[in-house]
Amino acid sequence: MWVLEQWKNKIFQHQQQVIIEPLSKPQQLTLFDLDSHSTQLNNINPFSLILHNSEFYEYKPQEHDDSNCIYFVIENNLPLLLYIGESKHSPKKCWKGAHDCKNYIFNYIELHRKYEMKVAVMSAFCFNVPTEKKS
Repeated sequence: MWVLEQWKNKIFQHQQQVIIEPLSKPQQLTLFDLDSHSTQLNNINPFSLILHNSEFYEYKPQEHDDSNCIYFVIENNLPLLLYIGESKHSPKKCWKGAHDCKNYIFNYIELHRKYEMKVAVMSAFCFNVPTEKKS
């Protein structure tokens, strides 16, 4: 249990430093070829997006059901960004069957339950992202 808490705290401290101190942010090239109207995609803040529970793929079809998206898995207790994924399908379609992220979430939650630790895994989405990436 102690090792898991230390790991989470180290990640939390690093992520907070990147969020709070603009000069400490890693310089990264853009992922998408962006026009002047879509520059917000380079400044996505996963913690400001609408949160869903970790079983969002069970929800009824929604407004963005056929939209390409970037999805984020967040531990909402600290908060921690645990996983970033991208799908050319809607969340409802892409999460059917076996999926690495699904297994990651399951194992993360189970480890917390084993040690009777609080856990609140959430997901968030940025929809309508371009399907073509830079080479």
